[in-house]
Amino acid sequence: MKKSVFILLLIVFVMLIFSCDSLNPLYGRWADSYGNYLILNDAHDYKICVTSYENGTQVSTEDKGTYIVDLNTIILKSETDSDAAPELWEWDVIGKILYLTYKTQANYSSEVVVNELALTKV
Repeated sequence: MKKSVFILLLIVFVMLIFSCDSLNPLYGRWADSYGNYLILNDAHDYKICVTSYENGTQVSTEDKGTYIVDLNTIILKSETDSDAAPELWEWDVIGKILYLTYKTQANYSSEVVVNELALTKV
């Protein structure tokens, strides 16, 4: 009887430990080999750097601010550009890789610009 109770308590303890970790899969630093990174902390602050190429030149854009998670969407509100509209990024974590997709329409046209990132937790 004592052995059964001990095993049951051990199972409950292990489940609690692993369930706490899975509640916050986004917290931490995510990066790739191109210089892109995203840092999310438990105080709902973020810092992001997205690298792109314009006319053959590498351009890095950094931003910081606050974020909200709504189901599979991260809403980033810039602290740097307070007039900017919040950015909505769809996210998915598979293993230790964070996949992010940001879609926007350029100047109210029908053209949709898609930015995709695959970042590894570091």
